[in-house]
Amino acid sequence: MFDVLEALTAYLKTQSSVTDDVGVANIAGRVPVGYNGAKFVLIIMDGGMFGEGPLQKPRVQIRCYAPATNSAPAARNARLLWAKVHDVLHRVGPVQVAITGGSVTLAKSWCSMLPQEGSNVEPETGWTFCMGVYTQVWTDRLSA
Repeated sequence: MFDVLEALTAYLKTQSSVTDDVGVANIAGRVPVGYNGAKFVLIIMDGGMFGEGPLQKPRVQIRCYAPATNSAPAARNARLLWAKVHDVLHRVGPVQVAITGGSVTLAKSWCSMLPQEGSNVEPETGWTFCMGVYTQVWTDRLSA
């Protein structure tokens, strides 16, 4: 079995349309200690992991955080960042992804819940984010 979170993180870190905006270090499965409210892509395994061994079918939350700027409020910036991530995740596959110890294939990925309009705010921190849910199929047995 392989780590889907590692594979998805590795895939997003190869997408220049995303990394040019947030940087490679700001794509992860948890918000780092000392996070200062800069743009950030958070990947959350949504509990819907189906399949075993070489075939994994996770549901994944993608939360995109962004601060307000002089030209746009935080909610708009978060939505624009989410749109960049959506462009590289929705209806993609098969794509080979390098991970520790080899490679896996993102066979399919599609958005199963579009973000809600308006502003989502983390109650504890006040950080604004935009979130969508993706259903994916990963395997370590196919070549792209």
